[in-house]
Amino acid sequence: MEKQSTIVSMLIGHGIPVRKVGDRWASNWCPCCGPSSKNSNKFSVFRASSGKERWHCFKCDSTGDLFDLMTHLQGISLKEALKQAKDAGVHIDSKAINAQRSGSADPQRQAAIERVIQILLDKAPRHELYGIKYLTQERGLLPVTLARAAERGVLRFLPGGINWQANRKWLADTCGRKLLEEAGIWKADRKAPALAFRPILTFLPHGKSFEARVIESKPGTPKSIRFGTAPYPYWLPAHIHGANRVYIVEGIIDGLSVNQMFPAVNVIAIPGSTSWKPEWLGRIKAFFNKRGSEAEIVIATDNDEAGEKAAEKIAHFCKGAAISFSRVVPDNGHNDWNEMLVNANEDEEEVVYI
Repeated sequence: MEKQSTIVSMLIGHGIPVRKVGDRWASNWCPCCGPSSKNSNKFSVFRASSGKERWHCFKCDSTGDLFDLMTHLQGISLKEALKQAKDAGVHIDSKAINAQRSGSADPQRQAAIERVIQILLDKAPRHELYGIKYLTQERGLLPVTLARAAERGVLRFLPGGINWQANRKWLADTCGRKLLEEAGIWKADRKAPALAFRPILTFLPHGKSFEARVIESKPGTPKSIRFGTAPYPYWLPAHIHGANRVYIVEGIIDGLSVNQMFPAVNVIAIPGSTSWKPEWLGRIKAFFNKRGSEAEIVIATDNDEAGEKAAEKIAHFCKGAAISFSRVVPDNGHNDWNEMLVNANEDEEEVVYI
């Protein structure tokens, strides 16, 4: 990859430090959220299962290809980035790029992912010791919150917990290696799929996409991986009937945290700070109109640079759709809602986890 990485060459050309980590390149700098400590490997350059070069930041969850990187580095539009790349002799597959921008994927692979999702929802357990312990003790989520998420088909676990060998066997026995390879989840040259190391499973609506999250994270490896297209965000309804306030947050952990702390609000959890789609506002508006009310949007993305950029983008679309909105951030300077929840639990005199 050293001689073939166009993305790495561009980073180096802009004076950005990169280093080899396994079969990937890593950096402490991201074009969206800036630099971190010198030892950080938060920014990763890799080849996807399709063979295309991609980059991803594990801190702000920004992701993209060469052209996305150009738009961030140079402050230009995607159209201009494509033109510059073409003028420089880079092959432009317009059909593939258009498919990617529209959120579509290889139809056969996507169909296989959706079959895997149905198997996981049907067969994967709703409780697993290590996963429950992590989400309650490390993340401050109550068992009742997790039970509601499982009941709604949002949460499942791999039965082996932190034992990846047990998870590998369960996946092979339950889903079948052939189907997992068709879905791009298990690469043919790997002894285990990355999924086996990420036993906390969360499912986006309509069975199109899911995320797999680690319990014990290691430096330089992604904490979560998403499979499939994401035409819809996570949706966690208020516990009070008729509530019309909608909090928009980043990620399912923050989504569950807000759902627990504020039972009178609905929660939309977008998969990442850069993944918001303007058509989602129209669906929200139509949903509440059918109930005879109007949605009150509260933009509650993270209290950091990436979260602010996402908030500005969502606010712009709210104005265009004539939807009322406000902006809030976690109290007391917390970066995200789960951090606020965890600290609130630590401040209590006694917290009992069941």
